[in-house]
Amino acid sequence: MSYSIFKIQRNFNNFNSEKNIEPEIQNYISSIIVLDNTRKVIINVEDIFYFSANSPYVNIFHNQKKYLHSETLKSLEKKLNAQLFVRIHKSHIVNVTKISSLQSRKNGDYDITLSDSTSLRVSRNYAKKFKEIFEHHLAIK
Repeated sequence: MSYSIFKIQRNFNNFNSEKNIEPEIQNYISSIIVLDNTRKVIINVEDIFYFSANSPYVNIFHNQKKYLHSETLKSLEKKLNAQLFVRIHKSHIVNVTKISSLQSRKNGDYDITLSDSTSLRVSRNYAKKFKEIFEHHLAIK
C-alpha cells in the first residue's frame, strides 16, 4: 500500500507544472552480465550495437561478437536508456549512437546501417518513435 501511495504522490507532484520541480531521475542499466563459453563477462551497455529477439532469449551484438542473454526483449527494453536505445522492430532494439546511415524504403519502413556494417530494417510501426530519438541524438551530437 505505501508503495502505491508514494507512486501516486510522485506522479501528482510531477503533474503540477506551476512548481519548479526536478524531473524524476530514472535508473538505467549500464552493464549486463553475459556468459562467454564458461565464464561470466560484464559488458558495457553503451558498447552494444543492438539486441535481437531469439525466443526465449536475446542475442546481444557487441563489437563483432554475439552473446546470448536469458531475458526477453520487452523486459530488457524497460531497463535501457530510452535516449540511446530504441525499438525499431518487434525483434530488434538498436543503439542510436552506432547508426551510420538511414535510408527510406518509401513505404514507411527504413533501412539503417550500423558502424559495423550491419543492416537492419526499421518497421513502420516503430518508425515515428525511432525518428524522434534519432533526430534528437543528431541534434545533441
